Amino acid sequence: GSSSSTDSTSTTDTTTVTPASTTVPITKGPLLMATAVDSSSPVKTGTQIDGTNKYTFTGDITYPITVTGGYVDVNDNGIVDEGDYSFKGKLSSYSTVVTPITTYLGDTSKDAGKTKLDALKTLAGITSDDDLLKNDPSETNGNVLALVASIYQSYPALMDSDTTNDETTEGNSDLSTKFADYKSVISQGAFEGETVKQKMIRVEQQLRNTSSGITIIEATPIAPSFIL
Repeated sequence: GSSSSTDSTSTTDTTTVTPASTTVPITKGPLLMATAVDSSSPVKTGTQIDGTNKYTFTGDITYPITVTGGYVDVNDNGIVDEGDYSFKGKLSSYSTVVTPITTYLGDTSKDAGKTKLDALKTLAGITSDDDLLKNDPSETNGNVLALVASIYQSYPALMDSDTTNDETTEGNSDLSTKFADYKSVISQGAFEGETVKQKMIRVEQQLRNTSSGITIIEATPIAPSFIL
């Protein structure tokens, strides 16, 4: 997947290795220019790798990671331009990728999170935990992309900026219905040789066009230096 640790440094005890950095993809559609922080005190802030949805944290990460702001790069071209839109919600993760899936799952080392993980794997026909917890959705498959979109639409309160309403209602039948809808979007528009990233672009266009309360950029590309 996209997650990686690089340039490890060791103490005098060669059994102790501290990662110099960890790269974390952030995808609700690729997120550019977002604020990504861990739960350290003081917090560590991820630095976006230019032109990507990947953010680098130096040293150990204290989970969960929380992500706010930024822009959804609908056409996945690495810049904020026409057709993209500002992200006004929040995402979180206890792992090395941040998506609506990880936001919904919470801490999968706990029983509640593990139960949700197993249910999502069953719904989507997925066997690998990593496809939901570690890999960037754009590098997995269409079923993961359909989960990202359907969870985002099924649990809006979980991913808005209000932190007082984050409880999910289990057994949400809307999720399985929306998952089937997005699987259909993916299959009906498929073309020979289509990549997972191209599928992601189509899903994000559909999600953008059917969501309310978003502001779509209509003109000149936005350079990071022009945004306060």
